[in-house]
Amino acid sequence: MSLTRRLERLKLEEKVAKLARVHEHLLPGVIDLDMINKHVYEQGPTGEAGRVAQEEGIDHADVTSLRLEYLRILKIDHLWILPNLTKLQLNNNAIESIDNLHTLIHLKELDLSFNHIRVIENLEDLTKLEVLHFYQNHITLLENLESQKNLTLLSLGLNQIEDCDKTILYLRHFSKLKSLNLGGNPMCKRDNFVNYVYAFLPGLVFFEYAMISQKDKELSKQLFWEELSTLEREEEKYLAETQAADKEAAEVEMHSVAFVERLNGSQLFHSMFENDPDGQALVKISEETKEFYETFCEEMTALCKELFQMGQEQHLLRKKEHDDFTNCVNAAKMKSQEQSQRVLEDFIEKQKGIKDQVAQMLNILSSTDAEEDNDNRSEIITESALVISNCVSEFDELIQSTWQTLMHNELTLTEQMEEVNSMLERDMSDMVNVMLEQALGYFVAMRSLQESFNEQLSEASHRYQTVIADDAASISSQLCEIMVDKESLSNALANSHEKHLLLIDTREDTLITRIKAWHEEVCENLQKREIARSRTQVLEINRFLDLQREEFEELLASRPEDLMLLMETQDLEKSKASTTLGSEGEERGEGEAVAEEIEEKQLRSSEEPDDAQTEISFGGDGVLNALNPGVQTSHLSQPSQSSQLGNKD
Repeated sequence: MSLTRRLERLKLEEKVAKLARVHEHLLPGVIDLDMINKHVYEQGPTGEAGRVAQEEGIDHADVTSLRLEYLRILKIDHLWILPNLTKLQLNNNAIESIDNLHTLIHLKELDLSFNHIRVIENLEDLTKLEVLHFYQNHITLLENLESQKNLTLLSLGLNQIEDCDKTILYLRHFSKLKSLNLGGNPMCKRDNFVNYVYAFLPGLVFFEYAMISQKDKELSKQLFWEELSTLEREEEKYLAETQAADKEAAEVEMHSVAFVERLNGSQLFHSMFENDPDGQALVKISEETKEFYETFCEEMTALCKELFQMGQEQHLLRKKEHDDFTNCVNAAKMKSQEQSQRVLEDFIEKQKGIKDQVAQMLNILSSTDAEEDNDNRSEIITESALVISNCVSEFDELIQSTWQTLMHNELTLTEQMEEVNSMLERDMSDMVNVMLEQALGYFVAMRSLQESFNEQLSEASHRYQTVIADDAASISSQLCEIMVDKESLSNALANSHEKHLLLIDTREDTLITRIKAWHEEVCENLQKREIARSRTQVLEINRFLDLQREEFEELLASRPEDLMLLMETQDLEKSKASTTLGSEGEERGEGEAVAEEIEEKQLRSSEEPDDAQTEISFGGDGVLNALNPGVQTSHLSQPSQSSQLGNKD
C-alpha cells in the first residue's frame, strides 16, 4: 500500500474515532418513529421551504434520503414509513444484523460502514442497489448478494474476509461493478493480490478508489493467463449449459399451453429408464436385448411425437375458437357502446334545453317587481309555474326513457354474451373431449409397447440366465444379483415393468388433469368476467343519471325565494278553487291559514344551514311542492331504485 493511501486511511480512522467519542454518551438503541421524524426535519428543506415544512409537515412518501449516523443504533426498524428512500446512511453505529430493510425496494445507495455486522443477509428485495458500503465490519464471507445485479460500487474494506479465490469468483457475477474496495482484509496478503483482482475482474475501473490503468490490466492478465483461460472455458461451458436449460424451459413453457410438454422427442422414454437400474442392466445382457431396447425407443418416440403433434393441432383449434369468440364479443360490445353513446348524446342535448328553459323562468321570476301590478305579476308567476312544472315532468320522463333505453341495450348485450359464452363452453368441451379421446388412444398404445417389450426382455433374460448359469463370474455384480435365481430375475423384470407403466400412467393423468382444469377455469372466468362487466355497466348507467338528476335538483334549489313565491301563488289558487261557499271571513281565515303555513315553511327554511339543499319533486299532476332538506324525492329517484334491481339481477 502506498504511503499516501496509508496516511489517508489513518486520517479517516482518527476522524471516526473523534466522532465516536463525541457521541459515546448515547445508549445503544433502536430506530424508532421519533428518531426518524427528528432527522427527517433536520435534514429537510431550509429557509422558507423549511418553515413551510415545519408548519405543514413533511410527507414521509416524499423523503428520498436519510442519514442516521453516530447514533449508536443497535437495531434497524420502522423504516417502512419511508417507502421511497433511495439513499440511506446508517454508518458509524452499533448495528449487528441487517433487518427490516425489505420494504425499501427503491433503495439505490446503502451505507452500513463502521458497524458490527458479521453476516450479509436480508437484502434480497433491494434489487435496485447500486452503491453498497460495508467498510470496517466483521464480515467473513461475501454472500447473499445474488439479487444485486446493478451494483456499481462495493466497499468491503477492513473486514475479516479470508478466502480470496471464492470472493473474487463471486464478484465476477456483477457485470456492472466498476469500483471495489477490499483493503484491510486477510485475503489481501495473498501474493500478487492486486494483480489477481485486476486479472479476474476486468470490468473494474477503480480499485480501492484508485483508477486502474490499462497497462496494469494487461500485465495482470499475462501473469494469471493460465488460470484465467481455464476459468473462462469453465464459464463458457456453464453459460452454454445454462442457455440450453433456459431454452428447454422456454420450450416446455410454450408447449405446456398445449399440455404436451416433453413429448416432442424421447424424453418420456428415457425417463422410464432413468431411475430403473434393473432395466438398464437387463437391456445390456446381449445384442438381442439391445436391439429390443432400440426398437422400443424408436416406437415410443414416434408415438410421443404423434401425440405432441396432435396436441399442437388441437391447441391451434382451441386458440382459433377463442380468438373468434373474442372478436365476436368485442364487436358486440362496441356496437352496444355506440348505441349507448348516441342515447347519451341525445339525452345531454335535450336536458340542456330543459335546464335553459327552467333557468330562464327563474330569471323572469327574480326580475319581477314586488310592487308591480298584482294581476300582471300573478299572471307571470302562474305562467312561470306552469312552464317549470312542465319542464320538470319532461325531465322526469327524459330520465326514465333514457334509463330504460340504456338498460334495454345492456340487457340485450347481456343476453348475447350469455349465448356466446354458452356456445364457447360447448365448443371447448367438445374440443377437449376430442383431444382426450385421441390422447388416451396414444397412451394405450404406449402401454401396449411396454407390455410387448417386457415380454421380449423377459424371454431373452431367462435364456441368458440359462446360458450363464455355469459362468456367473463373467457378468457384472449388479447383473449377478439379478441372475442369482429365477425368482430374483422375475422380480427385477416385474419391478422394471411396473416403473415404466407408472410413468406412462402418471403422464397420462397429468395431461387429463391439466386440460380439464384449464377448461373449468376458462368457463368459470367467462362467467365471472361477464357478471363483473354487467354490474359495472349498470352501476355506471345509474350513477350517471343520478348525477344528472342531482344537478337538476340543485338548479331548482338554487332560487328558493322564487320557488317559495310559486308555492305561495299555487297554494292560494288551490285554496280559492276549493272554496265554493262561505263568508268572506271564512275565506280570509282560509287564506290566513295558508299564509301561516307558508310563513312556517319559510321560517323552517331560514333555520336550515346555508349549504343545505332543498330537494324538489313534482307530482303527476304537475303541482309544485317544496320538501324539507334530506327528504328523498319520488319521481327523480327512480334510477337509484333501478340500480338496486340491476345489482340483484
